[in-house]
Amino acid sequence: MTYVFVALMCVFAGAYIYFERGGPFSARLFFKAAAGVMLVLVAVSARIEADEPYYTLIVAGLSFSLGGDIFLLFAGVSRAYNKAGTAAFIVTHTAYIIAFCTKAAPAWYDGAFFLLLISAGFFAFKAKGDKKISLTETAHAILLRLMAARAFSMLFAQKTSAAFSICAAVGGVLFVLSDMLPAFEKLGNSFGRAAGALGTAAYYGSQALIALTVMM
Repeated sequence: MTYVFVALMCVFAGAYIYFERGGPFSARLFFKAAAGVMLVLVAVSARIEADEPYYTLIVAGLSFSLGGDIFLLFAGVSRAYNKAGTAAFIVTHTAYIIAFCTKAAPAWYDGAFFLLLISAGFFAFKAKGDKKISLTETAHAILLRLMAARAFSMLFAQKTSAAFSICAAVGGVLFVLSDMLPAFEKLGNSFGRAAGALGTAAYYGSQALIALTVMM
């Protein structure tokens, strides 16, 4: 059943990507919400003998990210929705960080990965051309990269399976790419449009891989 939910998530995410650029708001809302629900169901159905509190933290993170997705769709109505969505993702990344820490203790190379990702994030920030960034957006960017660094360091964890380590690491990297690629949308050319779509695809790919780690 897990892979049925993965397939449905891919269908809904693909439909959302199709409607994301100028499609009806109702279609974007439905397909984005449906894809998020499928991600939660992937984790719930994948649970076999997942360790606690790892399973609960991952499901909580996926649930908050679903809420964040919905809030961000309404960001054009009020900036409050944007702040609420960003706050939801801050909780998501925090839950993932704690979850990964239950699998392996932080190590010195987490810091090295984090600095590398922060440098890449600064490049994306400059590419966006934004003159300022809010406190919540700064906290989100930092926690996202902390989470990705922690996820990537799972490759060096000795008590986790190879499948778990690879899914966590690739999921973390894709999450960062999903944050960086939309920065190139402002270019307005075909590359910019493709980057935006790839960013959305990377986001759903990262969440699916992280959700699947509960069964590994």
